[in-house]
Amino acid sequence: MVITNPTDKDITVSIEGQMYTVEANSSTSGIREKHAIHWVEQLHNFLVISPEKAKEVAPKVEVPKVAEIIAEAKDAKDKK
Repeated sequence: MVITNPTDKDITVSIEGQMYTVEANSSTSGIREKHAIHWVEQLHNFLVISPEKAKEVAPKVEVPKVAEIIAEAKDAKDKK
């Protein structure tokens, strides 16, 4: 989960032994959902909680092997 701190002061908390810090006017990601909910509902209700954005993965592009390209070029040359 992502916690966003709209204030001008850094905030550090310990929840179940896990320390988290969110800097002023910034966001911190990688917070366990259970901890994020507790943090916002029980400690600092002015913080904004949101889900992590999924990482964009580039589609896999099939790249021909160099050896195959060279072999095809030689075959084409030999056939001429």
